[in-house]
Amino acid sequence: MARALWDICSSAILLLGIYAISHVRRHLVIALVLAIAVLGAKWSGYVIDNERLLLVNYGLAAIFFTFTACLLLADVLRPGRPLTPQQISDVVAWLASQRRPMMGRAASEVYAGRPLA
Repeated sequence: MARALWDICSSAILLLGIYAISHVRRHLVIALVLAIAVLGAKWSGYVIDNERLLLVNYGLAAIFFTFTACLLLADVLRPGRPLTPQQISDVVAWLASQRRPMMGRAASEVYAGRPLA
């Protein structure tokens, strides 16, 4: 039962990886081919009990997740500014609003804009 739950969750993660890189058609096709192979090897393990099939599954999954990670990192690290100054300001303001008072300090001390130390 636990193995089936794990396989369902890992299949969902695999499908989310495909969605994350789906904006370039060539990458999508490569990811789909790899994903179909991984899912086929993974779920056929319930029908065919073979250790080699398990190793093939692990190898294909490693190739798929490496491919997906490389594409996602290429998107994140591409040249250009990922956020505008206004977006950065909004994120900082939101983070500041989420601060919780520290033990032994009044809330007014924490939120007054003074350093905590």
